[in-house]
Amino acid sequence: MILLKKLETALGDDIVVEFGIPDTPKELAEMLGLRYQVYRDRKYIDPNEHPNEIEQDEYDREDKCVYFIAKCNGKMIATIRLIKDFKLPTEKCFSFEEPAKIRRIDRSLRAELGRFIILSTKDCDKKTFLPRGLVMLIMFNVLSEYGTKNKIHGGYCFIKRKLEEKLEKRKFPFHRIKDYTLTIDKDHVLYNYFTNLDDPIIPIFYITEEALLATRKILENRLMFSEKENVFTLKNNLYTKALRHLGIL
Repeated sequence: MILLKKLETALGDDIVVEFGIPDTPKELAEMLGLRYQVYRDRKYIDPNEHPNEIEQDEYDREDKCVYFIAKCNGKMIATIRLIKDFKLPTEKCFSFEEPAKIRRIDRSLRAELGRFIILSTKDCDKKTFLPRGLVMLIMFNVLSEYGTKNKIHGGYCFIKRKLEEKLEKRKFPFHRIKDYTLTIDKDHVLYNYFTNLDDPIIPIFYITEEALLATRKILENRLMFSEKENVFTLKNNLYTKALRHLGIL
């Protein structure tokens, strides 16, 4: 892994979450395997169509992605990909009027966020854990920093309604696309994912600068974190305990 950031707690529990870019065939295979396991368990894909137990599509096979992962004590618990293409997946899966903020961004400066998976850190330690929201926060911070450095000014994403509610609760600056129509074909690899009415899909767009400022604001809150050389430590105090009690962390 090309290490970008670390997250730990001040609880003395020896939990460390590392964030970065996979850079070995083993890590890439582990990442695709994690995607398969989660999508199989949630019945988004047919396991009979994935005999090698990995989940990938044309964007992966055509080398149009940059991947980001998180590992908890060496075990992969999160992944997301950044897709660069002339026409992005959200534009193919939905019909909608292009938002004005995105219209102002040249297509060469856009990218799509996709295949976002995050597990609980309880999977690597049963006694204590870091809240998923913190792992998600640093994943988005890493993504927005990468986008800023690589001239990605904004783009699209589609997420489940339940995740949108979590992002709204944490005031992450993602914007819902209004008046859209789902246009995917029945043979789409994630057809079941898109058509689950119990937890519908929401197309959204993001502006990189907004995401960077929002995530930095939280990470620079010294009531919550101490930081040294991109290692962020969640403090154990009344403030963070209150945030946990309120479900914000």
